[in-house]
Amino acid sequence: MGDVIWYFSGTGNSLSAARHAAIALGGDVELRPMASAVGRTVEISASRAGFVFPVYSFGLPRIVKEFVESITHIQAEQVFAIATCGGGPGGTLAQLEKALEAKGVRLDAAAAVTYPGNCIPLYPAPRPGQCEKIIAGGERAIDAFMADVLAGRPRQPGILSSINAVLFKPLYIGFLASVRRSDRFFRAEEQCSRCGLCMRVCPVGNIAAGSDGRPVWGNRCEACFACLNLCPVQAVQYGWLTRGRQRYRHPGITPEELAGQKANRP
Repeated sequence: MGDVIWYFSGTGNSLSAARHAAIALGGDVELRPMASAVGRTVEISASRAGFVFPVYSFGLPRIVKEFVESITHIQAEQVFAIATCGGGPGGTLAQLEKALEAKGVRLDAAAAVTYPGNCIPLYPAPRPGQCEKIIAGGERAIDAFMADVLAGRPRQPGILSSINAVLFKPLYIGFLASVRRSDRFFRAEEQCSRCGLCMRVCPVGNIAAGSDGRPVWGNRCEACFACLNLCPVQAVQYGWLTRGRQRYRHPGITPEELAGQKANRP
């Protein structure tokens, strides 16, 4: 059996991190998008099984949580996880550890790695020069983590992650309850070119063309902000908070690559 890494990525950080981890593993490594498994059960058989994903509201993205819950069987000699985040990881890794334990699976190694943030409604993205430095630091952290994985050294989430999972639980529960409807704040302004890129990169097929060709959101949002960050003319806004704010896409990941993880949904 080869190795497999399941990933979810909004603007490219986690896809790049998954690729970086795959290079460190060497040999036969399959990268598989979690979004492609929406609505079905998953069985995993591999020498090593990895999960790479971003941190949302100090926890697992809803799509990642539901993906893990959809796993019916994991057969792997080693299980590891990398959570990419623009700030702190909160209790994300402890959440994943608990979810895997419910499947009878041990999380052997886990790490949170800092990458440029993409939550533009809260803050503008770093400038390109800053992004390069942050990405380089993230890749060094992945290299160090993957050296531990290859050496079989355990790196469990630890007590701090478990404490944070409790402290941030109310915030996270609110996120889970509201995230699908959070797209009611999105809109496309007049400069929208009707190029359809936002529809193609949405990982869950939540965006369709309206009667005027501009995007309409369908209340299945994951708050990945791919539509907002990747719009080539910055026509997509989130309320009035994002006007004029720097956007972000990982410079090593193309929109077409992000569109490739899209779920097969109407």
